[in-house]
Amino acid sequence: HELRTPLQPILGLSEMLEKARSDHEQHRKLVEIIVRNAHKLENLAEDILDVTRIESGRLQLSMKEVDLYELVERTVSDFQAVVEKEFGKNEKAGEVSICLKEEYYYDEGGGLNRQRPIVLADAYRIIQVITNLLSNAVKFSEDERKPITVTRGIRKIDGKPVAFVSISDQGRGIKPEIMSRLFQKFISGSQKGTGLGLYISKNIVKAHGGEIWGESNKIGRGATFWFTLPLLKS
Repeated sequence: HELRTPLQPILGLSEMLEKARSDHEQHRKLVEIIVRNAHKLENLAEDILDVTRIESGRLQLSMKEVDLYELVERTVSDFQAVVEKEFGKNEKAGEVSICLKEEYYYDEGGGLNRQRPIVLADAYRIIQVITNLLSNAVKFSEDERKPITVTRGIRKIDGKPVAFVSISDQGRGIKPEIMSRLFQKFISGSQKGTGLGLYISKNIVKAHGGEIWGESNKIGRGATFWFTLPLLKS
């Protein structure tokens, strides 16, 4: 189904291009739709390749020192630009707003520790995880006026400081029946999507020595997904 969905407009509209050649505006619109669906196929192919790499133990990481504050901020900015370009300002996904926050923790002396979360990571793969989680948040946001909140910083978990990113939406939340299988392949709370994004994200985070989980929000609506990474400097 996920293969056929973008293939149908690519094939059908490609046949219409010849007839629309004299109408430049119509021709442009058809090309945009074809390109958009071609990108969907490209992303699906990349997901399938990533699953193959994960299952064969060939997921390779290019590890470098990364400032998680800067990486998240850049990823959110790029994501918003792509969404607005793809869907347009009059579409729900193009209107969604993202609120970016920082979080610090208190050290043993009671002072606020403003240490930046520096991690050893493959920036491309962490961007992939953040983008997957943002895409899910947009997909399940039922009211575009309510912002998606992205928080990054350092928290103490089991007494140890770790870098973290959380992405919270105000949509329908996680269905109880899929909670225990949330990060398995082909599990999705939506009819749209392959159910591969969370599976890939989990394995990327795990390969970095981190953890990832999701939960329905206790107050209000929606869900929050978290992932942690070991700090390079603590």
